[in-house]
Amino acid sequence: MKASGFYAFFLPASILAPSLVHQVSLDNPGNRARINNTTFDLYYVPKLANPKYYVTYDPALVHDWENEKSYASLTITFGRMLGKAFGGDSQVYIKPQVLGGKDRPIDFTVQVGYKVIGF
Repeated sequence: MKASGFYAFFLPASILAPSLVHQVSLDNPGNRARINNTTFDLYYVPKLANPKYYVTYDPALVHDWENEKSYASLTITFGRMLGKAFGGDSQVYIKPQVLGGKDRPIDFTVQVGYKVIGF
């Protein structure tokens, strides 16, 4: 189960949106780990000169209540709008992430993807 809240500030040339998310597992079949964590994100999306491109900065603080561990992360998403597809707007993106703190689960990750939104 996940509960979240955010508020977006629409600034003249950007968007700033802090969010708070708490997620907890309701059932753990087998040997699956229990989930109980809180994340505070601070999304920042500047307006770029070319509207086909976008970048999102997402620093976050995470606390794992099950294991009493905390860590920080910074994710930066670079994307490009491609046009209409499957009844929505398609885009490609690359999303590197670096994590910090002694309790971090990993050091670094990169996600590359294609998605369709607004259909």
